[in-house]
Amino acid sequence: MAKSWMQVRQTRYDLGVVHLRVSVDRERDESFVSFDIFLDSKELSRPGIAINRMSIRGDNIAQLEHRLFQLAEGSDDEINELRESVLVEPGHQLELTSLSVQFGVLSGKSVPLELQAVCCRIDDETDEVAEEDIPVSAHLECKLTAK
Repeated sequence: MAKSWMQVRQTRYDLGVVHLRVSVDRERDESFVSFDIFLDSKELSRPGIAINRMSIRGDNIAQLEHRLFQLAEGSDDEINELRESVLVEPGHQLELTSLSVQFGVLSGKSVPLELQAVCCRIDDETDEVAEEDIPVSAHLECKLTAK
């Protein structure tokens, strides 16, 4: 498996094992392929990823292959939201304002992803935006878990 990395501003971080959890969910008469991308930050001590519960309409995990998923704050997407997802640079949690994930080939137990995001950092003490428009890019070789 190739090496995963994430770059926040101009700082590049090598990453450990990134997990991609995928499931097919049914709600009323619609089916969704849902995914989470996760890398433990060990309580903000190292880079981390928590992209939680994003979905596309579909009924087969293979529909993620070569798929471009995009979401921006304030979009009219009816099934996804960025509020529950964060990226972590050591010492800081970054809230997403936009997210783009390009899925590669689903081959066996691994999936390559290219991630682009724009984030903001919230000051822990004041709850105010401390820094805006933080660029993040990543190449992720994810360990695939299908439910």
